[in-house]
Amino acid sequence: IATAGSGGDVRTWDGSSGAALARLPHPCVVKNADFSEDGRALLTDCDDRVVRVWDPARAALIASLPHTAAVTFAWMTADRKRVLTGTADNTAHVWTLGPGGRVISHVEVPHQDDLQEAHVGLDGRRVLTLASYEARLWDIGDDLRPTLLESWIDVNHIDISPDGKFAVLATG
Repeated sequence: IATAGSGGDVRTWDGSSGAALARLPHPCVVKNADFSEDGRALLTDCDDRVVRVWDPARAALIASLPHTAAVTFAWMTADRKRVLTGTADNTAHVWTLGPGGRVISHVEVPHQDDLQEAHVGLDGRRVLTLASYEARLWDIGDDLRPTLLESWIDVNHIDISPDGKFAVLATG
């Protein structure tokens, strides 16, 4: 369990006993704290435009991912190798992490309209974004440039399977 407070702290707790485990300090109010699917990593972001990747078991900072605009969401693939973030300037960011949290690559996928959500497959090549009710499927090539593969309109919600082979679009 993780809680984010207005004092700039994230605290982790034992889900069985309720005992406090760790305090993860931040320089400002923490807006989001989300565990990876396996619980072995914790993503946090605050008003300083930095997404932090933590090892909650060791209370250790693994990586810091700086942005030029306010962060609106952060999500991590199940294998903990990629972090997908969205920013207030309508840009999706795909970060690939190597050993020790070193950033191997960073790809920006800009949008003209309000970026609502985004998902990435485990391979890091397929990125699905939703902006102003238009879903777009992107391929991140070896040159790290996003190429639009397909788009759909009147979409309310999106998701992508962990292996990147299937996309779900909720329309209505």
